[in-house]
Amino acid sequence: MAYWKSVAYLIQVETVLDAARRPQKKDLGRMRIYCNKKSVRQSEFYQAGAQGKVPEIMLEVRPANYHGEEFIEFQSVRYHVDRTYQKNDDVMELILSRQVVGHGQQG
Repeated sequence: MAYWKSVAYLIQVETVLDAARRPQKKDLGRMRIYCNKKSVRQSEFYQAGAQGKVPEIMLEVRPANYHGEEFIEFQSVRYHVDRTYQKNDDVMELILSRQVVGHGQQG
């Protein structure tokens, strides 16, 4: 059984079109969950690097709390969920990279 030491917020989003008909992500709400921060494994780092991503952290969460959300906030930083891995019935790993926000929110 895992002990949950930290808090994160799963962010629900929808894609809407702006005035120029470009897709933009719009936040719908946040759900507080408990998690554990872990280091990204070396294999994850190299695998993601081959896809042009830089994974920063891994969070362990309860599978019952995660419903495919694309974004998560942890320690006041917004991350993109790059990959998930169900470790067992009680623990799911979320591999995260920092979300870059420029002109309009990108996801």
